[in-house]
Amino acid sequence: MFSSAGEISNHGVAFVLYGGANLHVKVQATVGWKPLGKTFHITEAKRSVIYKIDDIPAYDLYYQYLKIEEYDDFFDHSVLFPLAFDFEGLIVLKTPVKVNDDHSLTITSDVTGKLRDFRIAYGDPATILSDIEKHARDMAAFAPQGIYAFSCSARRGYWGDGRISYETIPFEQLAPTAGFYTAGEFIRHQEHALLLNVSVVTVGLREGPAGDDKSALIDVDKHEFTRQMALVHTLSSFVGKVSEDLENAYRRMSIMAKTDGLTQLFNRSEIERLIWSAVDDYRQSIVSGEEVVAPSLIMADIDDFKKINDRYGHKAGDAVLKALGALFRGLVEESGIEASAGRWGGEEFMLLLPQSAISEAAAFAQTLCEEFRQLVFEEDRHHTVSVGVVQAQPSESADSLCMRVDAAMYHAKQNGKNRVVVQ
Repeated sequence: MFSSAGEISNHGVAFVLYGGANLHVKVQATVGWKPLGKTFHITEAKRSVIYKIDDIPAYDLYYQYLKIEEYDDFFDHSVLFPLAFDFEGLIVLKTPVKVNDDHSLTITSDVTGKLRDFRIAYGDPATILSDIEKHARDMAAFAPQGIYAFSCSARRGYWGDGRISYETIPFEQLAPTAGFYTAGEFIRHQEHALLLNVSVVTVGLREGPAGDDKSALIDVDKHEFTRQMALVHTLSSFVGKVSEDLENAYRRMSIMAKTDGLTQLFNRSEIERLIWSAVDDYRQSIVSGEEVVAPSLIMADIDDFKKINDRYGHKAGDAVLKALGALFRGLVEESGIEASAGRWGGEEFMLLLPQSAISEAAAFAQTLCEEFRQLVFEEDRHHTVSVGVVQAQPSESADSLCMRVDAAMYHAKQNGKNRVVVQ
């Protein structure tokens, strides 16, 4: 860095500011690499090092899908398949540049809290040039008088010196174009300032009103990549569709694994897991000094359910279970409170309210009891529930909380059924 203020420095930063009443600026980021396949989740990372992806050492998963060896030329291959994050509609690429001894991956810039889910992207010349052409035509409509282009050095490595000009010629056809290669490109996206990688940021400048649209000047030579483009597009569409089908199937299986088939509420294992998690979160909040509302629990049991099955048959019993499950779902939706309902077992149901006062839980339970009593089943039958309500204590375990709500529910049965007991 050369400056009249002091000696030459290797650690300086230069800012060039442009302004003026008639100055117009258009900024755009071109990627060209396309996300492909399933979505992965970063489960452990610190700044620019990703330790685990989907709870697997990051490089092990990366190698599992791409078979890129951890040799000296790792970056030469990984730049073809960077990690693609969707940041509020903008594709942000991060390229793995190094495999560490613990099989973590060092990438080109930090990952933030919002950059956790990604897909692996691929780059082929024809697709990249298609994106370049699209953005050049967008810039042509702006009618720039000058253009700055800031391109990631990884793109130069990708194209090589002989072809890198393919990316800048379309802009040079519009206006004088200058710029340089970077280790990262900055762009403002909505209210965020983002650091991109493997991208081209072009800045069009103009004074005064726009002149004629110069789109007719743009000529992008993609002929030598035409067949490759058709092949890659077909293969990527195939892989994308297969991945979508697999993800949808996995999503359905995940839902089935934690859903009670009869009532469509959570099953015992899932509602139990949610209760344990809520109690743990509450106790940790207390330790850290936070002021939070303790979770409340509601347990409902259908009165004389065995008699329903014995007298009217199991089909009638199933209808009563389904009706209570639907009532739980409906009341939760109407109330707008945060709650999770599940079938605890047989004719027993559990409702978790992770941040509701005991009075709110009691009011919900009373509404549940009253509305269930008013439901009309075949042969003009009515049925009732006995309900227990408790709220977690600061030092209480999830086991203790479940035992207390069970005791409250049985107390309701012992005192005449069809009632709510709050303990």
